[in-house]
Amino acid sequence: MNDIVPNTSQEYINELTAKIAFLEEENHKLNDTVAWMHDLIWDMYKKLHIPSKR
Repeated sequence: MNDIVPNTSQEYINELTAKIAFLEEENHKLNDTVAWMHDLIWDMYKKLHIPSKR
């Protein structure tokens, strides 16, 4: 939200709705990053600690 105080309740609701949408998108990106990191770490762990069958 910006530093300007909204004039009406509807403007305030619109500002908050926009902020919520932004935060939900950021949360989605962060969750995707954590899932990717988790998968990468487990792949690396398996390569280092589980003997391959030859």
